[in-house]
Formats: sequence, C-alpha cells, structure tokens
Amino acid sequence: MDHEQPGDHAPVPSGSWPELEPTPLQLVAFWPHADPPTAAEILAALTAWMDASEPVGSEMDLGEGELTWALECAIDGVQNPVALWCEKALEVDDSWRAMLGEAASCPWVIRLQVQLDGDEGPNEYFQLLNLLAGSISDAAGVLDVTTGQFVPRTELDQEVLAADAVPIDRLMWRIVRLPGVSDQADVPSSHVAICTVGLGRIGRPELELLEVPVEHALAAEMVLDTLVPLLLEDDLPLPGQPIEIGDGMVVALVPLAEADRFIEASHAGSRAWRDRIAAIGIDHVKSPRVAVCAASERGAFRKAWTWPQDAVQRIEEGNAVLYLAQREVDANARQAQRTFPLFATAFASLARADAPAWRALAQEHFMVQAPVGGTDHDDRIEQTWYRVDHLDGDGVDGLLVDRPRTRPELEPGSHHRIDRKAVSGWSVDLPGGSFRPSDCQTLLEAIDHLRDELPKTAPEQGT
Repeated sequence: MDHEQPGDHAPVPSGSWPELEPTPLQLVAFWPHADPPTAAEILAALTAWMDASEPVGSEMDLGEGELTWALECAIDGVQNPVALWCEKALEVDDSWRAMLGEAASCPWVIRLQVQLDGDEGPNEYFQLLNLLAGSISDAAGVLDVTTGQFVPRTELDQEVLAADAVPIDRLMWRIVRLPGVSDQADVPSSHVAICTVGLGRIGRPELELLEVPVEHALAAEMVLDTLVPLLLEDDLPLPGQPIEIGDGMVVALVPLAEADRFIEASHAGSRAWRDRIAAIGIDHVKSPRVAVCAASERGAFRKAWTWPQDAVQRIEEGNAVLYLAQREVDANARQAQRTFPLFATAFASLARADAPAWRALAQEHFMVQAPVGGTDHDDRIEQTWYRVDHLDGDGVDGLLVDRPRTRPELEPGSHHRIDRKAVSGWSVDLPGGSFRPSDCQTLLEAIDHLRDELPKTAPEQGT
C-alpha cells in the first residue's frame, strides 16, 4: 500500500452519480448459407415476425464499401432506430471456434446496432434478441459483441423464443476476472479485480471489486452476481450508501477515485494497473465504473475503502442468505421448471438404484428452491432451499435446509411438500461438479460417469 500524503484523503461525495450516455448495443446473428440473405428477405422476415401491416424499415444507401446491404428499422417497443446490415464473417481463432461451435463456420453475419433506452434497456435488449433470433430462423446463434456471450440456437429456442419466455437480464451483462500485473512473468498474481461488462449499454457504470485476494475470487463474483440484478430494479443508491444484498450482508458503491487511491501499483484495481491492462487491449477497464466496497471505510491510522470482505466471508462459510431481484426469480423459476423433468430423471436414476452408494448421492446432493411464504421489508418473497427426500410428477417432498428469515417458526430439517409449479430453482452438487438448470444437459452425463466409478454396494458389505 502507498503511504498517505497529508490532506490526501477526501470524503465520498454525497451527490448523485453523473448521468451516462448509453453505449451502443451490437448483436451478431450467424448466417449458415453460402449466399447472403437479401435486404428484402430480412425486412420481410422482420415485418412478419412483428406482425406489422407494413414494412418496419427501409434500405439505406451505402455507396461503395464491403457491406452487402443495410437497413434502418423502427421497432415497436424500442425507442431508438435499429440498424441492421450484412457482411462477411471474420476468421476466428481456436478459442472462439470452440465457443461458437457450428456458428464459427458460417460465411455471413447479420449485425444489429442500436442505442438502448436507459430505463427500458433490459426489456429492449431481450426484445431485440427475440426479434433477431425469431425473424432469422436459420441463424446458428447470436453473439453479444460487448460481453462476448454467445447464445446458440438451441438456447435461443428454449430461453428466448418460447411462448412462456421471460426477460433474462443476465444475458445482457457478464462478470470477468482480471489479474494483477507483475514484473516477474513466472509469479502468479495474488490479487484480481472482479468486473462487470455490458451495463454501459443501459447508461449504468460498470461495477468493480478491487484488489480481491485470488483465493476469495469465486465468492466475490457471487457478490456481484447478486448485486447487479438488485441494482437494475431501481436507481443507483447514493455514493457510500449501504446496500443490503442479503440477510446482514451490506456493501456500498464508491467512486473509483476514492476506492483505488491506496492500492499497490501491481495489484488489480490500481491506477497503474488500469493503464497497463488497457495498453494490452482490455479497453473496458477505462469505461465509466464504480467500486463495490465494504459497507464502510476501514483502518485506524488511515481510512480506506476495501473489497467487501464480510459479505464474501459469509458466502464462503455457507451461511449467506442472498436476496434475488424479482425479474431474476421469474427467469430462474421458468428455467428450473422447464428443466425439472431432467432433474427428476437424474434423481430417480440414483434414488431407485439397488446400489447404496448411488442412493446416498440422491439423498445428500439434490436440492430444490421455492418461496417460503414470507416477505422482507422490501416486499421481496423469500426463497429457501430444501433437500430432496422424495420426488414425483406433482412435486417434491423435501427437508428444509436453513431457518427462513421471514418464517422463523419453520425448523431446519422439517418436512415440506413443494408443488412442482412452485419450484424456483434446483441444484445438484456431486463429487465431480455442481449443476444448475443451465447445466441440465451435462447433468445426466455426469451421473452416468459417477455410476461407473462408484461401487454398487456399500463399503460395509465388503466392497
């Protein structure tokens, strides 16, 4: 840590955050055919998907250039004009090819660009993703250029285009982990920065946890993962104002200039680090951003804002009760219920087995989440976890894992019946990895692998 200079410390300002102009949203749909689509074909497809009585846009005059065509469209429900154009796909390296799958071989792409409305940005994002995927039914997938997140066709069909689909805000942003810098190439960084990417498209500053010890990085990511959806529900709190992200778990947003003033130059989050990492092409660390810190400054001799160690520790200890934004609850619940048959199949494959070791996996490692029936002071419906005891087509018999904050009369370990339609999440934590609804396709494969490895009889029976 650098030494404080006289008069160097200044309090966090009490005013509001500066208004930010949203940066453009750029989506890319991958066209798998040898010949590109025509502007007329795409315009007709957009118009038909929106069920509009007349064309929703017109072709733009390009003059000379590499673009095949370009359209400017007025999309109902999207405030600003939407531009679409077609161009040849770029060559990608092996890492991109692994992520894009079959889309990496597509010879053409159709790009969409628009400036989202700040207040309605999350809704507009999901609507445009739905429009692009639905109207261009041959598209192999859609890439978000800013976040680098790719949504393959199967996921578009299941999560975006389904009749009961709800907005998934997590598609709009992601979390990245950036290491510190060291003059010794063979010495791994001891600290990382945990950052969001994508919030600038709705006029929000990106969030960043500074100087996080690498051994606490995973739990620190969970802090951001919880905080962002809560902040999207409302305006940003004032600088330094406490934000409750869970029961007894408080963080604060602090201007970056206040949070990074004493960080060692080689540590992730310092001003020198920001310059060096931007120089190697990671430009988003220079975008408008704020620091996520502990609820108050720390230190006796010198007060300083630090990473939210108390909240991270609660998560690592396994006794954190984290809050969920309602839109996130809705999206998670839909995904959990859609994938519930796979979860049930996985449970049954172990619970009904003759092998005691297999049955033990079912009894110990399968959990479901559901509303417990109480609300907190912000009218959030508390969700709690149950360990699965029995499962059938109508629902789950489960054992309550922890005492709910809003229903203290409910005892941990008590039996409850959870209707299938009330399930808002599920989790399977096996020796080989953890699985959630987004991992449902690999869950059965993991169980088959475990069944091959585990003994079919209990150890006391001589195996």
